[in-house]
Amino acid sequence: MRNLLQVSPLVIVSLSSALTAGCLQRSFNNRSELKESLGQFNSPESLGLSSNALDWESIHKETKGERAHAWSDTWWPHYAKGIADRYTLRRNTKSSENLSGRGALLSRFVEQYVSAVAKKDPKELALLSPAEKYDYLTTDVEVPANLMARLQSYSKKYAGTPAEQVLLGLENKLEKLGEYDETYKSLNQEYAREANSSANLFKPLLNEAVELNSQLKKYLPVTSHDWGLWLDTFSWAHDEEWAWMGICNGWSPAALREAKPLNSVMAIRGSKKVLLTEGDIRGLLSWVWGWQFPNVTLGAGVRCDANESRTIVKNRRIIDGRLCEGNGSRPGHCVAANTIYIQSDDPFARVPGRTVRFGFDPQNKTSHEARLKTNLGNAYYEAEVRDLKSGEKRDLLIQLTQACRDMNPGLFHAALVDLVARRKTGFVVDADRYTQVWNQPVYAYEMTYLPIAKKDGSQAEPGIPVALNEVREDPYAAFRAEKTNHIVQVRTRVVYAAENGPFAAYDADGKKEIHEEMTVDYTLELSKKGKIIGGEWGLLPGTPGVRPLKASNSRASVAPDFIWNYPESSSPGKGLVSYKMLKKIHQCSLSKAQNLKFDLSPYLKEAVAYVECELD
Repeated sequence: MRNLLQVSPLVIVSLSSALTAGCLQRSFNNRSELKESLGQFNSPESLGLSSNALDWESIHKETKGERAHAWSDTWWPHYAKGIADRYTLRRNTKSSENLSGRGALLSRFVEQYVSAVAKKDPKELALLSPAEKYDYLTTDVEVPANLMARLQSYSKKYAGTPAEQVLLGLENKLEKLGEYDETYKSLNQEYAREANSSANLFKPLLNEAVELNSQLKKYLPVTSHDWGLWLDTFSWAHDEEWAWMGICNGWSPAALREAKPLNSVMAIRGSKKVLLTEGDIRGLLSWVWGWQFPNVTLGAGVRCDANESRTIVKNRRIIDGRLCEGNGSRPGHCVAANTIYIQSDDPFARVPGRTVRFGFDPQNKTSHEARLKTNLGNAYYEAEVRDLKSGEKRDLLIQLTQACRDMNPGLFHAALVDLVARRKTGFVVDADRYTQVWNQPVYAYEMTYLPIAKKDGSQAEPGIPVALNEVREDPYAAFRAEKTNHIVQVRTRVVYAAENGPFAAYDADGKKEIHEEMTVDYTLELSKKGKIIGGEWGLLPGTPGVRPLKASNSRASVAPDFIWNYPESSSPGKGLVSYKMLKKIHQCSLSKAQNLKFDLSPYLKEAVAYVECELD
């Protein structure tokens, strides 16, 4: 689910102006070379690891690690209005007489909110979204009469119109796409066709809503923010579905750093009182970590932004990129492609202006320079390419895919041991090299050392480093870190929390807390002094008794895209949500139940246990 940062050699500092909302990566650079050692930005410092994290003798016995399980939550997708989602109603077959769970008219939701607040009906207030409940508790300014009149006029203008119906249909398609089942491909095409063909019909509705929403920021700040995400979702980019866009970049660190809410909370502030369910509290925690994130982010790896990257492979290894030199080259159709080997690149430099130094020979990566002029998407760029020897210049198409391979397994291995087994912080991983980003909170792992076939016909005992010159067959030999002396082969199972919910109440037995796993093969590269200095993804050929892993629709080895974390003392910054107040609500949810129950029937079968919480 995915946000851009800048990097110094030791820490990665976030730039709020460069952030993109969604399940996106915090951006940090990771430059690698042909002889791919860990590198300046793929180092223990870049992840904040301990000083001995790369010491093989120190870490090799820690083949299992686990910390407290991270809790599940939804990614609060933009198509569902983020935490402005009235999820108890939206996901329920029983409708409310006065509140909508689904809808394309911002005005209707505001009118219903104002009515519920005026009546102070406890059940209606409890059925509002997490954003609306927070705004109700913290905002003392009422929506003025003139703005209410404009909202009512907007409702009359668009209620029941084809524009509203089309948007509701598109929202339903995005929700179905978010299930990622066997209908995904055909439904994605259907969504794009319908969105593009109907855009002129619903754009006036959206444009007017955007202007009205800007006027609501003072009165419903969090609700307005997340309605803005919904409006953006249907205002642009209709050729690609955005069901994956949300705040898993907030849920993942929250699930690692905040204790699992245990009870709903009756939040009381002055004369105001509203039930915040377990799902609401999870959503607000995810939101504050996703939108008011700390200033410093630690990480390694760059987001893969090429749909084809997993098939642009040599020896099960994604290439650095390719130059399309034939006539008719265009994104997705690279004619007369030549593999390139990158010597230097800054993936976060602006385009135009970004410069890439490369060559066509893995031993000479400085023969050409490309000045990128236009980003065409899918990691393709229009570029002015100059031969540095002859000075010849040509305008060509270039595709850069190095970011789809740059997460070094040596650092990944060390991070598991140091951050999961030893320090119990865990970290966040994008577990696959797709263009979509799904951040997941890692909390456990199990490593199995694998044998290595040797030139003399024997096999090395699993976990015992083998001299590089004794390995029978090594397709990654040309890419080993320069000072590699020995290698070790590993298969690792990584466990992380998975998306589920939101639910007003979570089972005490934990059945709604779900997890997923990824299994990866890699070799670690050790120096003569026993330091981990690099690694390569994939299983060595002829590994006795072990079958290679297969990635979905890919010839490349299974591997994560990137990993990241915050320094251990970090907390969310200032913004629309008071983290101090939210922590008080959260602490109340962790206290012992007071045998108080709230009836949300017919929407929930069982009454919700809650704790009263004075916020003043």
